[in-house]
Amino acid sequence: MSTHTDGPWELDSNGSRMIVRAPYQHKLPNQPVSEGEAICQVYGPPPIREANAKLIAASPCLLAACRCALIALKTGSKLWTKTAVVDLEHAIAKVEGTAQQGSMS
Repeated sequence: MSTHTDGPWELDSNGSRMIVRAPYQHKLPNQPVSEGEAICQVYGPPPIREANAKLIAASPCLLAACRCALIALKTGSKLWTKTAVVDLEHAIAKVEGTAQQGSMS
């Protein structure tokens, strides 16, 4: 199994360019996003580019939520189900741009 860069991934937007970045392993609390490790640059017309970049940036969060949901489905655990619902709601909010800063990766 291959590994990916740990999240959280964030958007670095500067006019016409939009880059999805991961913070460096030893990122300082107020260090700018632009100093993070580039994951990818997203192209396309502005509204589509931003939506695609949000989806890509939410990938680590979406993966974690899917793993939790899978455990909940396999085990039938009420605790895992509650956790999965919260994680899935957060992941969807991150993609849609309505997530609170600083919550879940």
